[in-house]
Amino acid sequence: MTDTAVPTYSPAERDRRWNLGRTFMNREGLDALIVFGEHEDSGEAPFTFDTWFTNGRPGSTVVFPRTDKPIELVPFSLFVIDHIGSSRRGDATWITPKTIRVGRDSGVIADALNEFGLAKGTIGVVGLEPYIPWHPEGIVPFRLWNTTMLRFPMPRSSRLPKAACGS
Repeated sequence: MTDTAVPTYSPAERDRRWNLGRTFMNREGLDALIVFGEHEDSGEAPFTFDTWFTNGRPGSTVVFPRTDKPIELVPFSLFVIDHIGSSRRGDATWITPKTIRVGRDSGVIADALNEFGLAKGTIGVVGLEPYIPWHPEGIVPFRLWNTTMLRFPMPRSSRLPKAACGS
């Protein structure tokens, strides 16, 4: 049996994508992006913009500050085990173990934003906007987003996030 190299995205591609994200944030006046993604078995046309910034398994939430490395929030520890396996194989991983957190609930999102000092920042969100035809009202669950917004003491008018769109 021969080993076949599977093509992967390079660190140069990571830098290109991260720079595009930062350019978008600069242009839109954002301090960070929160990018939601669905897991790979979510059905037809899953919403996986998270992988655009992680080059990893779909189904995470990415907190991507304009001036720092992103944090990947994963739903459970199996994602971390997959990441370790990829690293051991020598795959080009874009997210370091130090920037992976287990959990994607509102508390973990709030902690990540606070870690970057963004409690009063302007945050763009990928996943609140419609994604027709599968998600006519976005993919972010109401309770998750509402609880996240309640954790930050901002005036109601400034709590409405700008929707951001990755491409």
